[in-house]
Amino acid sequence: MSEKKNNWTIFREEITSFSLMLPENSLTIDDEMFNNKRYKYNRGILLNDESYFIKSSGRYSLDCYTEHVASTFIRECGYSAQQTMMGFYSYYPVVICKDFTNEHGILETFENTSPSHLARDNWIYEYDVDYIIKYFEEIENCNVDDCVIKLWEMNLFDILLHNDDRHCGNGGFCNKNGKRVFSPLFDNAESLYSFLFDFSENNSEIVPKSLISQGLADCWFEYRHKNECPKDVLARFQEIDVVSAMDRSTIGFKENWRSFFRSIVYYRHKCLIKGDKFVCEGLK
Repeated sequence: MSEKKNNWTIFREEITSFSLMLPENSLTIDDEMFNNKRYKYNRGILLNDESYFIKSSGRYSLDCYTEHVASTFIRECGYSAQQTMMGFYSYYPVVICKDFTNEHGILETFENTSPSHLARDNWIYEYDVDYIIKYFEEIENCNVDDCVIKLWEMNLFDILLHNDDRHCGNGGFCNKNGKRVFSPLFDNAESLYSFLFDFSENNSEIVPKSLISQGLADCWFEYRHKNECPKDVLARFQEIDVVSAMDRSTIGFKENWRSFFRSIVYYRHKCLIKGDKFVCEGLK
């Protein structure tokens, strides 16, 4: 069996461990830090006079880790995303998310502000590029051109990080002083989960699993829309040093996990964003 496949087995087994892969600077949350704010199902806390909330995915899930890594990675690439940090609460790992509404404005998710042509029972999961752009055109006080660019940036990050939970409740506008702007990217937990490699029976070849599957079947856009992305937006993404950005996003994590995330983002960027032919380079 390939060393990479053995490593994946080890990673999954480590999920049962308290030590898992929490960064060394993780924050311990105690009950005195909670305030009376609620963010859907999540409890608010106050840190240095600023509002945050915690999300716990349980001991046996990677969600809190991938939310922190993906969100931090987006920020390290120079784009807007929710600020996060890792923590512990009641013996469980949590991700601590900053409330960005004070800075950016009240959040209005696409789910809650859908225009008439999108108002349907299953609208949260039924959409395509044309519908979303028409949506921008119908919304008042919205810079359509800027939102279309931000929409494609979000799409490219979802392709790059394999985010399979980007539904209409996980994207939206921030409304400040009557103006709507695209919100920082948030709720990035369902990212970096897919195992990058698919192994043939004799283990003699390794190919990117994502390139031989439907790709973004569960993401915001169908995979074919990637080819419709504005060239200047895609060109900027092709120039990102994703390995350095991921290294900065995983400081304090165990080295085998850092290597795992580094490999995922490197090969997905190489094959899906840059369009290069897949060649296993044994990235460390």
